[in-house]
Amino acid sequence: MAFSRNALGLAESARARPQGRDAVCECGDGPRSSGRDRCAAEHSGRCGGARLETVRLVARYQVLPPVAAGAPTWILDVAHNPAAARVLASNLRSDLSAGRTLAVCGILADKDAAGVAAELRDCIDAWWCVPTEGERGRTGAELKRVIGAEVAVRVEAADSTAAGCAAALADAEARDRIVVFGSFHTVAPAIDWLEAHDFLPPAPVPEYTATPQATYV
Repeated sequence: MAFSRNALGLAESARARPQGRDAVCECGDGPRSSGRDRCAAEHSGRCGGARLETVRLVARYQVLPPVAAGAPTWILDVAHNPAAARVLASNLRSDLSAGRTLAVCGILADKDAAGVAAELRDCIDAWWCVPTEGERGRTGAELKRVIGAEVAVRVEAADSTAAGCAAALADAEARDRIVVFGSFHTVAPAIDWLEAHDFLPPAPVPEYTATPQATYV
């Protein structure tokens, strides 16, 4: 799978083409930057592939405002474990929305998807579960079963991240927001889809330089 510049790091200048494990950071949670032996983003305090003080923040509660009247807001977050989901939930509660919050979610099979859903169950009004690829991937149907056991709202399965984004968009109304989260393997193809459908701003989305409402630990 090839990821675009925006998909691999909204501030990275090179295009990377992940190929198997060699393209993934040693911690296993995110792709390396093209041509560099470090993570594309700070995705775990356990990561040994990067000096954290030099790493860029990518897809950490990045908000894409509506591009036109009637379009929803998109939020990108690579939260992939219960602790990160707790932070995402805090940010969603703090950043009040007049409409619903819809989720496009893909989580690797070795991650605690049930724990993620438990942290976010009160923040999400409908879920679209999408597959993640590779040896550690899981299908959208498998994820739907896990999420569905933890929440009391609508949960759907989609055949791909693109299909999940399209389905969430079709269901969304003007005041709604769609949060895409769960893994770099989910957010990266979502950004490609957003770019192809002109939902990204003309310039690359800036890094999250403001003091976050909550921080990852």
